Amino acid sequence: MTLEQAKVNIGNEVCFKPLNPFGYENQSCEYGTITSVNELYVFVRYRGYDSIKATYADDLTLVL
Repeated sequence: MTLEQAKVNIGNEVCFKPLNPFGYENQSCEYGTITSVNELYVFVRYRGYDSIKATYADDLTLVL
């Protein structure tokens, strides 16, 4: 996902899958909702957490 894609999908659900140091995707997916976007980060409220976390857009995939 890009920052521009995240901006138009505020309020939608995403899957967080960061790349590990070897370049392979982790198998687990952490779900959350995009709350806002700035010039560097997508802010996501992940399931089971009260706080919002700054996340790199490249680590997110839109859940359809």
